[in-house]
Amino acid sequence: MPMVLLARLAFIALIPLGIFLLIKAIKLIRASFFGDIIAEAKLVQQLVALAIPEEGLYSIWLRGSKSQVLSVEGFRPTIWENTTRLLVPLAATIGRMQASDSDGFRTKVFSFSASAGSYTLDVSELPTVPTVSGAVARFFTGKPIDPATLVVQVRKTKPTFYGVFGILLCIVSGFLLIGGIVFAIVIGEIINANS
Repeated sequence: MPMVLLARLAFIALIPLGIFLLIKAIKLIRASFFGDIIAEAKLVQQLVALAIPEEGLYSIWLRGSKSQVLSVEGFRPTIWENTTRLLVPLAATIGRMQASDSDGFRTKVFSFSASAGSYTLDVSELPTVPTVSGAVARFFTGKPIDPATLVVQVRKTKPTFYGVFGILLCIVSGFLLIGGIVFAIVIGEIINANS
């Protein structure tokens, strides 16, 4: 009987560990997808002032309806530091990182590193809508897509692997939670069957 109790306690201990890992995973995912908004503007605004509060990694997102965002191509913004006029290198996002929230659908298009300071984001070169995807989007939405209705967001972010690691932690925490509950219930029968 003490053996069953010890085994049950060991599996019950997996439950708080699973909850702890789940909380950590959610924080990692939120840091990758839902960082603080530094600037937000319609694409037709062309020049957007960026006040970068601290040195770090930032990302550029396009926001709008799902059909609009997924149909645009050729978005080529530029960022420069206001005092030196030096261009900030932009790294294109590998794959499409997408997120939905109360503001709508958005996709991450570029990321960049910057020191604290005053910058300008130039979005004067509007993205194009390819003919095939544009026709498909018009079929589903019933109206042509106007890239100028899209919104550009600059957000504080974390490297992509944070999001991937957060998703993996979610899976591990799920196994710990479910395994802890199930095995805590059935471990007595397993031990009694083998004894």
